[in-house]
Amino acid sequence: NNVIIQGTYGCTLQHAGRNQEAVKVLGPVVQATPKDAWSRYCLGKGLLAEKRAADARNHLQQVLRDDPRFPRRAEIEKINGVH
Repeated sequence: NNVIIQGTYGCTLQHAGRNQEAVKVLGPVVQATPKDAWSRYCLGKGLLAEKRAADARNHLQQVLRDDPRFPRRAEIEKINGVH
């Protein structure tokens, strides 16, 4: 019941390619801590892998709004078609 641990776990799942599980874990984390850029980023990546591109883009765009200096900004811009 710790959102920090759940966020880390969800990002680990996403990184391991277990995207469906990651989305289930990270959805509630992002609802509880909407400014957690890494959890939102991992949720977006998981959604993208699950062929839910519109949902993914919404989350990834929110990452950039919340944290303009996000370390993977260039990757998100490429995914969202920003040049």
